[in-house]
Amino acid sequence: MFLRIFILCLTLSPFSMIRASEIVSPEKCSEVIGSGGNYISKNNGKLSGKCQGNVIAPKVVNDAIVFSVPAVPEQFKLSSYFSTKKNKSDRVELTFANPKIVFGHEYQIDFKLKVLPDSDITNESFYLLQLWQAPQYSPIFGLRMKRGTNDRATFMIRNPENHIAGKNLVNVKLGGEWQNFRVNFKITKEMKGEILIYQNNKQILNWAGNMGYPEDRNDIDSKLRLKFGMYKFHEPHKKFNISFKDMRFIKVD
Repeated sequence: MFLRIFILCLTLSPFSMIRASEIVSPEKCSEVIGSGGNYISKNNGKLSGKCQGNVIAPKVVNDAIVFSVPAVPEQFKLSSYFSTKKNKSDRVELTFANPKIVFGHEYQIDFKLKVLPDSDITNESFYLLQLWQAPQYSPIFGLRMKRGTNDRATFMIRNPENHIAGKNLVNVKLGGEWQNFRVNFKITKEMKGEILIYQNNKQILNWAGNMGYPEDRNDIDSKLRLKFGMYKFHEPHKKFNISFKDMRFIKVD
């Protein structure tokens, strides 16, 4: 199904005035994507930051990117907390600008992921990795935490037949140790997808099927975006901390 690449050649790109692997203007991170909290990546250039709700801007700690949602103090009234929000989501994430995702081509994502031990158990929708088709749709592919856990997650897809909750493809164990993932995916104009996933160098999924929402537009692929970080429903009295490192997103063919 796929051309498999197991030896990675990392190319360092020069950046003027800014060091690679650095968060730029974290204090300006806001609901306006790219206004702050941006990450300068050795492998993929500038990744645009976005912060919304009760979150802390991304930060680099020991070569890993840490995403945090702090707990709202118990004495803080829920009604007051929610009334100050336009919606009830917490979002702290980074979006790849390059490479552009084009129909009919294969892409590869490499990353290491760890859930920090002080993270609480979630009981709400909680995405760690997302492929977005357009703002009017929920993610059409992603990795999301399983409710009732803080160390289990599921790779999933969404399509018209599985519009509300999506379709779970494979479960993965996370926990306090680094988990190494490789994801290869391809999507066509007819919104047919192919996904191959490795965890710790072991293949855990080889899937093909409907992925995303067919549209009568020629520029639909220009809207596809890959994001990582945290995108979840509010759980105000809980805290969540996750780390990513060695992120690399490439076009294979």
